[in-house]
Amino acid sequence: MVQFNKISFIGLFSILTLSTFAGGWPQPKKSGFFQLSERWMRSNEHFTDKGLLDPNVTTGLVISSVYGEYGLNNNLTVRAYIPFLVSNFQNNIISSTRGTEIEEGQILNAFGDVILGADRLLYKNNKISLTVGVSIGLATGTIGKDEKQNLQTGDGENNVAARIDLGASLFNSESLSIYGKLGTAYNKRTKDFSDEIQSQAEMGFIIKQKYFIISKFFNVTSMQNGITSGEQISAAGVFANNAEFNAFELLLATDVYKGYHLTFAVNTILSGKIVANGTAYEVGVFKKIQW
Repeated sequence: MVQFNKISFIGLFSILTLSTFAGGWPQPKKSGFFQLSERWMRSNEHFTDKGLLDPNVTTGLVISSVYGEYGLNNNLTVRAYIPFLVSNFQNNIISSTRGTEIEEGQILNAFGDVILGADRLLYKNNKISLTVGVSIGLATGTIGKDEKQNLQTGDGENNVAARIDLGASLFNSESLSIYGKLGTAYNKRTKDFSDEIQSQAEMGFIIKQKYFIISKFFNVTSMQNGITSGEQISAAGVFANNAEFNAFELLLATDVYKGYHLTFAVNTILSGKIVANGTAYEVGVFKKIQW
């Protein structure tokens, strides 16, 4: 059985680094939104460094978080992602021959890694917008519960990502709006983690300004300029180094009460390396604000 510290779960939570923090349309002056969400995933197999599937002990993450954006003016938006409770668990390891317990399961509940950012609108007309942004990832999570450091709520490294996004209005009417968005970012990481190129394509349908259907495709490519996954203490758990993946997400949202929107998302890995294979789910509530 492949060791738990050789895989990464972060691919199935790609909304946290790609979708949530992608630019496109900065918030209007003195307005924005906040979102409270819960995302969970469990997996008993992973993609190896060759892109093949291997089994592993059942492991998982549950993330409770708040995310917000606010327009300081019509061209500059600030944002923050705060995972105030992250649960990383590992089930009991049972012998396949004797059926006895080899290792007791564990769980770690702690604060996660905070991400702060800002987006600057460079150009906008009735059809397209061009935005640049920066995100700063802070190592505020916890690494390891015991000497093996198998459980983590953060990857233990600070990082800075520079991003550019192009958004386009594809169709507009009173009953239906369709938009598209493309974005790419370079994520500079510390503590011997490899840098990454992050890309995203998104298409959204807004029906009667009440129902939202959004599809997203993500890609993360490692620059392979860090050290091998599992060799560094700070990446001993679910946030393995050099993880790569292609992922797809479908998000549904609807206005349920006085501007409060209920959201549901499903995210799945299509292919990858050193990343868990499985499906992540998210439910949340977001509300637009004006101050």
